[in-house]
Order: sequence, then structure tokens, then C-alpha cells
Amino acid sequence: MRPLALLSLVGCADLGGPSDAVPSAGAVTWNRDVAAILERRCVGCHSESGLGGFPLDDYATAAALAPQLVDAVESGRMPPFGAPATDACPNPLPWVDDPRLSVEEMLLLRVWAETGAPRGSGALRHAAPAAAPPRVDDVLRPQGVEVVEPGPDQHRCFVLQPRLPILYGLEAISIEPGDADVVHHALLFSDPGGVVSAQAVGGSFDCFGLKPEGGRLLASYAPGMGATIAPAGTALAMRDSDPLILQIHYHPRPDELRYDRTRVNLTYRWEEAEYAALQLLIGNLDTPEAGSGNGLLADADGVSEFLIPAGATDHVEQMMVTLPVAVPFYSLGAHMHLAGRSMQLLLSSADGQRSDCLLDVPDWDFSAQRAYEIDKPLGLLPTSTVGDRLVLRCAYDNSLGNAALAEELAAQGLDAPVDMVLGEASLDEMCLAVVGLVVPWSQVETAEAF
Repeated sequence: MRPLALLSLVGCADLGGPSDAVPSAGAVTWNRDVAAILERRCVGCHSESGLGGFPLDDYATAAALAPQLVDAVESGRMPPFGAPATDACPNPLPWVDDPRLSVEEMLLLRVWAETGAPRGSGALRHAAPAAAPPRVDDVLRPQGVEVVEPGPDQHRCFVLQPRLPILYGLEAISIEPGDADVVHHALLFSDPGGVVSAQAVGGSFDCFGLKPEGGRLLASYAPGMGATIAPAGTALAMRDSDPLILQIHYHPRPDELRYDRTRVNLTYRWEEAEYAALQLLIGNLDTPEAGSGNGLLADADGVSEFLIPAGATDHVEQMMVTLPVAVPFYSLGAHMHLAGRSMQLLLSSADGQRSDCLLDVPDWDFSAQRAYEIDKPLGLLPTSTVGDRLVLRCAYDNSLGNAALAEELAAQGLDAPVDMVLGEASLDEMCLAVVGLVVPWSQVETAEAF
């Protein structure tokens, strides 16, 4: 590996700014090595118009920050990634689109910084093109623009009708908010028979916690989440032409009208798939289930109540669900609100002899949510057995030391935390796993039952 041969160059090199020295033939340079690494790993946020605050597609800026870049990537602070190896999850699953630098990339970056961050000569090498986003076969929008008025949180449902019959399911769905500042989250359901859609006036209606009777969750959106994509050889489980219900939770801005017209992009599947891909929301349980051990688990004091006291800095709630069928997992995600601190998703055998960590999000960030797609072929995905138990462990910081929560309290005119219960509002909380499963079509309804 070329970087190893360069370690002798490092020594006690000055970690200064850009170097105009002509690099040796084997040296690491911006043009040949580093620009492509940063383009692939960092420039999505760190560009002139990005959210990162400074551009890393500019040589002068990147070279001046070279020592800080090395520290940020070697410490794991950058690029931000919510599911690293932890004490609870020392061997995490491999994830698709993991933005973190490889060992070789980190070594190249360190050698570049420690040899003066040379620009180099020759043509600038770019990163290999990223995978193309799913093609868009159909775009669905509400009939009109939604006016989001100041005040309490709002829940609005919109009726959408696919333009073509969905004969073989869907390959992908993406939900794109029109105004991401007020779209707290969104859920897309099927509406069998159009029963729920019938209550809409002008294509929409107020709703709260609605799941259409017999409806199926197809996709979800929260800040940071991308498209919902079925694994190869599967289809998102919708096989009819029923209407869709787009449920949006709006979090209005104080003293300001905002306007939203969220769109839904569909990618149709044009041939039969052997398996169905399901998206399930598991958790948000506020009571124990007598006799089964399922539901909300008792805390250390033996109390089974979802309540996060005001001022608590490390409050934990746990809940459990028993799986009625053997299912492969293809994606995993977590969802909490602003008091969320960390979340773990564990898979335990019924006899308690085995417990595997599926996902650990040790530093929850509401603004950077995502689904973690497992980077394994269908036959090698982690798979439960009948009777296995999913255990959710959610930790919360309901204090003013939690900057995101303190900002929301101030926006609502509050100067101190309040007790939090399970609910939809921004000052309520959740403990929810977003789980992607792969099942034969004949087992779809059984899998959805849990």
C-alpha cells in the first residue's frame, strides 16, 4: 500500500499551511490524492453553498485546515455518522453509504498534512461518480400549497393518487419537503379501498397519529433521511392502485407564515419480485403487555411508566417486542425527539442465551436522522428466528444542558424543562425503531402484525 511507504516522510514535519514545494514522485498531493477523498467524503456538506460552514473543494482552504482535518477524521467527529462501533456494539454491521474515511484514506490525509499539504502538479483527479439516485417514474404532490401558520404543532394528511397501476410493487420512494424548516417528519401509507381518503375536503384533512385501517407504511421522512429503496430482488410492498396518504407533522415557526408543498417521488418495479420489502415502525409502547413480557419494561425501581422527569440528564426507557416470524433485516433506523440522547436496538433469543446489537446510535441528533441500510446480499442479511425479541433502549437528556432542547423551550416561551410523556409534539418524546424487513409475499400480513 503506497501510504505505508510514505511513513518515513512524516517524522517531525511542520504541520503548517500550503506548501509550494515540488513534491517527490511518491508524495501525497492535493491534485492526485486528497481532493478526490474530500470530494467523496466531505464536499456534500463542505462546499460554497453547503451546510458545513467552509468549502473543502477549495485547495487553499483545505490546505490551511489540514491539521484540523486530520484530527477531525481520526477522532471520528467527521464525517458525522450516527452508528459507529461502541462498547455496546463493538462489531457493528456494515452499512451502505458509510461516509467515514477508510484506514488508507486517513493515512493519505495525515501524510499530506504532515508533509506540508502540497498541491502537486498534473490534472486534478476527481472521485468516482456516486451512485445515481433512483430514477423517478412518478411525482405526486398535494393539490395546493399548505400554509403553515404560527401556533402549536399541526398534523395534516394529504391524499395522493399514483398515475399508473402499481402491478409489481415499487423499487423506491423518496419524500422531499417543500419547506424543511417546518416539516418535522412525514409518513406515507397506502389506503386500501380509499376509506380514509374519502374524508378529505380539497385533497387534505387534519389528522393526528393516523394509520389507515389495513394501510401499510411505505416510506418515511425525517431530517437527514434519504430515499426508501428496496433491496435487489425485492419490491416495496404495494401491489394495487389504492390512494396514498401522506401524513405530515408540521412544526410552525414563531410569528412567521411558512408555505409547504412536499412531493413524493415513486420508482415503479416493472417485473415480479420474489420477496416483499416492508418498512415497520416498532416501539412507542407506553404499557407492559400482561403475560408476554412485551411492551414497556419496568425501570430500576419497578415502575412501568413512560415519563421523563424535567431536569433528568440520563433517563432510560426500554421496551420489547416478540417477533412472530423469522425475518431478515435490511435496514434499521432510530427516531426520538429533542431530548433524545442515544438509542440501542438489540435482538435477543427467547431463552436469553443470545443477545446481538443490531444498531447503536450513541449521539442522537434530531437534525441528522437516516436509515442505515445493511451492506450485505439478501442471503447474508442478519435474520431473526421465531420468538426472538427486539429490545429498544432509549436514553434522554431533559435538561437545559441539552442545547437542542433548550432552543426549542426558548422558542415556545419556556425557561425550564417540563416532564415529557410519549407523544407527537416536539416537547413529547418517542422511542421508535424504523425497521426494514424482507419476507415472502405470503408472510407480509403476519410480519406486519407485530
